[in-house]
Amino acid sequence: MSLTRARQLGEKLATILGKPVVVDNKHGGNGSIATDAIARATPDGRHLASLPEVPTFAEPGIEDMVISNWFGVVAPKGTPPAVVAKLNQAINQALQAPDLARRITDPGNVIGAGTPEDFAALIASESQRWGQLIKARGIRPD
Repeated sequence: MSLTRARQLGEKLATILGKPVVVDNKHGGNGSIATDAIARATPDGRHLASLPEVPTFAEPGIEDMVISNWFGVVAPKGTPPAVVAKLNQAINQALQAPDLARRITDPGNVIGAGTPEDFAALIASESQRWGQLIKARGIRPD
């Protein structure tokens, strides 16, 4: 996020929250109002059950802010479909365990279990979206 964009975001959130907000883009940041609220606001317009008071990005007028983190399990290309199906079933079942689900959702994460096809579509969509941004901005690794 650019410094200008971070300042704009901080100003909009400060107006909503009624107190100064500093937007910081440091990896692993936690504990400040800005980091906590921004990291947990959902870009899809839904409030998190664990943090219903945290606004979505769209609510303060930040319509184009779409950021989410996600993770999943992948297998090597050529893994037999039966093995992939068995792994998927076991992972989805594990995610339903109350203790594991609570450990995932308590900090504000959302469980997104699904099919291998769902995950492949997410990876393709995110690759396209971020690839376009990288190309448009001329971003290169140092």
